[in-house]
Amino acid sequence: MAIWKEITAQTLFVDAAKSLFAQIITKEEKAVRRACFRSMSEAVIEEAGHMLNFDAPLETAKVIAEFLGA
Repeated sequence: MAIWKEITAQTLFVDAAKSLFAQIITKEEKAVRRACFRSMSEAVIEEAGHMLNFDAPLETAKVIAEFLGA
């Protein structure tokens, strides 16, 4: 977490709603981890599991493109 706090670039977190990790991490723990980043955005892809690029490739690409300003 100390290293994460040194990141100055805007960071995008893309969560897969059906991911096992998304189901087991608590909201509190997720908030603590994300608070380490100075500038961050979040997106959730509802119909995807851990493999976002396989489960929802178009939606994943759209979220990343929007983040990058494309």
